Amino acid sequence: MKTIILIEDDPNTACYEKYILRKACPDCRIIHFSSGEEAYHHILKGRRSQSGNEIIHIFSDFDLPGINGLETVRKIVRELKKKKAQIPHVSFISSACSEINLLLKNSVNRSLKVSQVLNKPLDANSLSPCF
Repeated sequence: MKTIILIEDDPNTACYEKYILRKACPDCRIIHFSSGEEAYHHILKGRRSQSGNEIIHIFSDFDLPGINGLETVRKIVRELKKKKAQIPHVSFISSACSEINLLLKNSVNRSLKVSQVLNKPLDANSLSPCF
Protein backbone atom coordinates (compact mmCIF):
# COMPACT_ATOMS: atom_id res chain seq x y z
CA MET A 1 0.00 0.00 0.00
CA LYS A 2 1.23 3.50 -0.82
CA THR A 3 1.83 5.65 2.23
CA ILE A 4 1.75 9.42 2.53
CA ILE A 5 3.38 11.21 5.46
CA LEU A 6 1.60 14.38 6.56
CA ILE A 7 3.44 16.69 8.96
CA GLU A 8 1.12 19.38 10.34
CA ASP A 9 1.08 20.80 13.87
CA ASP A 10 -2.42 22.33 13.82
CA PRO A 11 -5.01 19.60 14.59
CA ASN A 12 -7.85 21.27 12.67
CA THR A 13 -5.70 21.87 9.60
CA ALA A 14 -4.36 18.30 9.80
CA CYS A 15 -7.90 16.89 9.87
CA TYR A 16 -8.83 18.89 6.77
CA GLU A 17 -5.59 18.02 4.95
CA LYS A 18 -6.04 14.29 5.67
CA TYR A 19 -9.53 14.53 4.19
CA ILE A 20 -8.20 16.20 1.03
CA LEU A 21 -5.32 13.73 0.70
CA ARG A 22 -7.69 10.75 1.07
CA LYS A 23 -9.93 12.26 -1.57
CA ALA A 24 -6.98 12.75 -3.95
CA CYS A 25 -5.44 9.34 -3.29
CA PRO A 26 -8.09 6.93 -1.93
CA ASP A 27 -5.72 3.95 -2.16
CA CYS A 28 -3.11 5.64 0.03
CA ARG A 29 -2.56 5.27 3.74
CA ILE A 30 -2.10 8.65 5.45
CA ILE A 31 0.18 8.82 8.50
CA HIS A 32 0.01 12.11 10.38
CA PHE A 33 2.69 13.61 12.63
CA SER A 34 2.34 16.86 14.52
CA SER A 35 6.05 17.66 14.50
CA GLY A 36 9.08 17.20 12.32
CA GLU A 37 10.85 15.29 15.08
CA GLU A 38 8.05 12.69 15.23
CA ALA A 39 8.12 12.16 11.48
CA TYR A 40 11.90 11.97 11.38
CA HIS A 41 12.05 9.32 14.12
CA HIS A 42 9.29 7.29 12.46
CA ILE A 43 11.10 7.29 9.13
CA LEU A 44 14.40 6.46 10.85
CA LYS A 45 12.81 3.22 12.07
CA GLY A 46 12.45 2.19 8.46
CA ARG A 47 10.66 3.31 5.31
CA ARG A 48 8.82 0.01 5.06
CA SER A 49 6.66 -1.23 7.84
CA GLN A 50 6.04 -4.92 8.38
CA SER A 51 2.99 -4.67 6.14
CA GLY A 52 5.14 -3.37 3.24
CA ASN A 53 3.85 0.21 3.12
CA GLU A 54 6.10 2.32 0.90
CA ILE A 55 6.32 6.08 1.59
CA ILE A 56 5.65 7.76 -1.74
CA HIS A 57 5.16 11.37 -0.69
CA ILE A 58 5.80 13.67 2.26
CA PHE A 59 3.49 16.65 2.72
CA SER A 60 4.89 19.00 5.33
CA ASP A 61 3.80 22.27 6.82
CA PHE A 62 6.72 24.66 6.52
CA ASP A 63 6.30 26.48 9.83
CA LEU A 64 6.52 23.71 12.44
CA PRO A 65 7.43 23.92 16.12
CA GLY A 66 10.92 22.70 16.88
CA ILE A 67 12.64 21.97 13.58
CA ASN A 68 10.83 23.58 10.65
CA GLY A 69 9.55 21.69 7.60
CA LEU A 70 12.61 22.37 5.47
CA GLU A 71 15.04 21.14 8.12
CA THR A 72 12.84 18.10 8.79
CA VAL A 73 12.89 17.14 5.13
CA ARG A 74 16.65 17.75 4.89
CA LYS A 75 17.24 15.39 7.82
CA ILE A 76 14.91 12.73 6.39
CA VAL A 77 16.51 12.89 2.94
CA ARG A 78 20.02 12.75 4.44
CA GLU A 79 19.13 9.57 6.36
CA LEU A 80 17.44 7.94 3.37
CA LYS A 81 20.48 8.67 1.19
CA LYS A 82 22.72 7.01 3.79
CA LYS A 83 20.49 3.93 3.55
CA LYS A 84 20.52 4.20 -0.26
CA ALA A 85 16.71 4.25 -0.10
CA GLN A 86 14.48 5.86 -2.68
CA ILE A 87 13.68 9.45 -1.79
CA PRO A 88 9.93 10.18 -1.70
CA HIS A 89 8.52 13.28 -3.35
CA VAL A 90 8.04 16.25 -1.05
CA SER A 91 5.46 19.02 -1.05
CA PHE A 92 5.43 21.91 1.38
CA ILE A 93 2.12 23.38 2.50
CA SER A 94 2.16 27.02 3.53
CA SER A 95 0.41 30.34 3.39
CA ALA A 96 3.74 31.95 2.42
CA CYS A 97 4.41 30.09 -0.83
CA SER A 98 6.38 32.77 -2.66
CA GLU A 99 8.96 33.08 0.15
CA ILE A 100 9.36 29.31 0.33
CA ASN A 101 9.77 28.99 -3.45
CA LEU A 102 12.63 31.51 -3.29
CA LEU A 103 14.24 29.57 -0.47
CA LEU A 104 13.95 26.28 -2.39
CA LYS A 105 15.76 27.72 -5.43
CA ASN A 106 18.94 27.64 -3.36
CA SER A 107 21.18 24.91 -4.83
CA VAL A 108 21.44 23.08 -1.49
CA ASN A 109 17.66 22.79 -1.32
CA ARG A 110 17.17 21.64 -4.94
CA SER A 111 18.31 18.11 -4.06
CA LEU A 112 15.29 17.60 -1.79
CA LYS A 113 13.00 16.41 -4.63
CA VAL A 114 10.35 19.01 -3.81
CA SER A 115 7.42 18.51 -6.14
CA GLN A 116 5.67 21.73 -5.30
CA VAL A 117 4.77 24.27 -2.66
CA LEU A 118 1.04 24.24 -2.02
CA ASN A 119 -1.09 27.05 -0.66
CA LYS A 120 -3.16 26.65 2.46
CA PRO A 121 -5.91 25.61 2.51
CA LEU A 122 -5.18 22.53 0.39
CA ASP A 123 -7.30 21.95 -2.67
CA ALA A 124 -7.72 18.44 -4.12
CA ASN A 125 -7.27 19.85 -7.66
CA SER A 126 -3.80 21.18 -6.78
CA LEU A 127 -2.70 17.67 -5.76
CA SER A 128 -3.11 16.02 -9.17
CA PRO A 129 0.57 16.48 -10.12
CA CYS A 130 1.54 14.72 -6.88
CA PHE A 131 0.09 11.31 -7.73
